[in-house]
Amino acid sequence: MEIARNPKKSRTLQHCLQYLPQAETVTYLLSVVIPVYNAEKFVRSAIESVLGQTYSELEIVIINDGSTDSSLEILRLLEQRDPRVRLFSRGNRGLVSTLNEAFEYCHGDFILRMDADDIAEPRWAETLLKHMEKNPECDIVGSQAWSIDESDKITGIIRKPCTSAAINSHMIRNSPLIHPSIMMRKSIVSMPLYKQSDWPAEDYGAWIRVNTGCNLQNVSKTLIKYRRNKNGISLSNQDLQRRKSYELREKYLLNSFLVWSSPSERSFLINSLGWQGMASLWLKNRSHLSLFTLVKNQLITFFLTRVKYARSKSNIV
Repeated sequence: MEIARNPKKSRTLQHCLQYLPQAETVTYLLSVVIPVYNAEKFVRSAIESVLGQTYSELEIVIINDGSTDSSLEILRLLEQRDPRVRLFSRGNRGLVSTLNEAFEYCHGDFILRMDADDIAEPRWAETLLKHMEKNPECDIVGSQAWSIDESDKITGIIRKPCTSAAINSHMIRNSPLIHPSIMMRKSIVSMPLYKQSDWPAEDYGAWIRVNTGCNLQNVSKTLIKYRRNKNGISLSNQDLQRRKSYELREKYLLNSFLVWSSPSERSFLINSLGWQGMASLWLKNRSHLSLFTLVKNQLITFFLTRVKYARSKSNIV
């Protein structure tokens, strides 16, 4: 049986609804940080991809880190063209110092990171901001990325875990976020985020440090084209970056053990079971077992060796 609608009543309801208070739309200012050093070949397309975002309430904070090519001239033209470009230029101090300095110039409620040779998809900023609004517990969010070569050809896809729990498990292997894809709340950079001692894996070191008190996530969408550039840091310092990442993983494993077990637990287990028996029991029964689900046998052996070494140096019991 079809129920007849009363058009007069429907019009009356619509008339009443138009006088109800409407929810106020909050507009956030976003700050996009781009460090530039000798990027004349790619920097224009990188910045134009940010200026072309569907979310336009943004500023681009650029520090020219002592470029010796034509990067500065290109940046000045872009600054003249669009008032959202804020350019700072000085002598070369390196990536870590440049990033920490750039954060001090940001006026935005949220800060995004991008490299001078990458390309942002048009909905990059909008998508990450919506994720932050829907997930207030999230402090830092990144995205998936396409890998591109020097001619902008897509050569692959870079995937990272999305949930906070999956990121905690992934942290033990390598960086769980694609650095030039992230958005973070401004409170994250209230103190220097990166350390020079972690370079050229400064992002991995930062995620390890903030992960104890912050919530890290990734969206499943692919929003950045990440360039594999032979002159970029990731390729030109690949061996050093690998060694530094290995060192950071070592510290993360050791600190995880020291933080997640109390002094009395360590003393009892070490004295009663010995190091190997203690580690086996701990790995089976700790509530943080998910961190180690992806750890292979050789990494567990490495972990035990390093903890033994640390105990011999500091007498931790």
